[in-house]
Amino acid sequence: MAFAKISGKVSDQFNNPLKGVSVNCGWGLAKTDENGKYGISGLCSGRHTATFTKKDYGRIQMAVTINPGANILNVTMVFELGTLSGKVTDSVSNAGLPGVAIAMTGQGGNANTITDSTGNFGITGITPGSYSFTFTKTGYVTVTR
Repeated sequence: MAFAKISGKVSDQFNNPLKGVSVNCGWGLAKTDENGKYGISGLCSGRHTATFTKKDYGRIQMAVTINPGANILNVTMVFELGTLSGKVTDSVSNAGLPGVAIAMTGQGGNANTITDSTGNFGITGITPGSYSFTFTKTGYVTVTR
């Protein structure tokens, strides 16, 4: 029986290398290095299930055919998008403020929303990164955080 090796690179959706991804194929286990690279040797040729797992990126599982010699399998993992929600209140009365315009700007993109009738808001589909928020309402001081 001929032995085989599987290797490759794991990147995020922006083609940045992902460090610390757990890779399992056949009996072999590996973790990606700081360049997103991994390698598992000593595998038997044939069909295997390759599994790639990383916190906040979920799990990718796929059937692969491993041929004798070297095999390359590059994978792209997508960050699980987040949600931000909160309530905007009046600093004196502590009552929820309806109709506050909220602008979110940052590395992962921009979003806008308006608070509901009780001052609550929610923004979904947020990618990882740093953001600033600007809160605007007529009769109030505009605040950026």
